[in-house]
Amino acid sequence: MASAGFFKHPIQAESLTLVKPGQIDDRATLTAEGIVLTADVQLADAAIQLLANTPQALIAAPGAGRAILVHSLYIYLARPTNSYDDAASDGNFNLKYADGSNGSAGLTFEADAFIDAGTSTGRFFAGSYDYVAGAALVITPVANKAVQLDNNGAEFTSAADTTANTLSMRIRYTVIDVAAFS
Repeated sequence: MASAGFFKHPIQAESLTLVKPGQIDDRATLTAEGIVLTADVQLADAAIQLLANTPQALIAAPGAGRAILVHSLYIYLARPTNSYDDAASDGNFNLKYADGSNGSAGLTFEADAFIDAGTSTGRFFAGSYDYVAGAALVITPVANKAVQLDNNGAEFTSAADTTANTLSMRIRYTVIDVAAFS
């Protein structure tokens, strides 16, 4: 289940006003824009294996005229049982805007040696970067689109029982207005 850090949903913060810590008043406006939010998401085994055909939502769409900018991702694959096989996949993980046609939402990284490692493992990724190509990504924010995790190769498989495996992610992001200074 995803959470958005301090606020249940980033847009809820827009109606608050702040006078001093712990006191709400109508003299100054607190806005969610620019606040770094956190989404924690955990995928079970079935969702991990089906990522190529069924991308998983990580951050809900922020609403009309607003877009999500991803700053960082910590991803941890817990393997209390068996590892996956990505031999047929050779895919990369991508954070993408929901309909898939809008390109990257900020990160692309190699799934090989992560998804099929013999032990539980974690990775941290920062910035808008293609860790496969070794180049910065230029992000075009897309209004009102969720961010999802996708495997751009074939499905991950396993010859052994992987039902206890989980993929946990902590995503740091900001919600912005897509029109400058609107």
